Amino acid sequence: MDRSQIFGGSFEAADQQDRLDSAEMEPGEKFRLITYLRECFFGDEATTGRLPRIYRLTQLK
Repeated sequence: MDRSQIFGGSFEAADQQDRLDSAEMEPGEKFRLITYLRECFFGDEATTGRLPRIYRLTQLK
């Protein structure tokens, strides 16, 4: 995605442009973007850490 341009339109127009940009991306570029966004929202542990093992026992009726 080219972030060097400033966009001053509506949220709907920006969302549409993001969809068009992502449609033109290669699969590897999409994966890198998703990984980058996960790290931005959830920190480095989102991509480098492991999932916690949580065991839950339930009683069947």
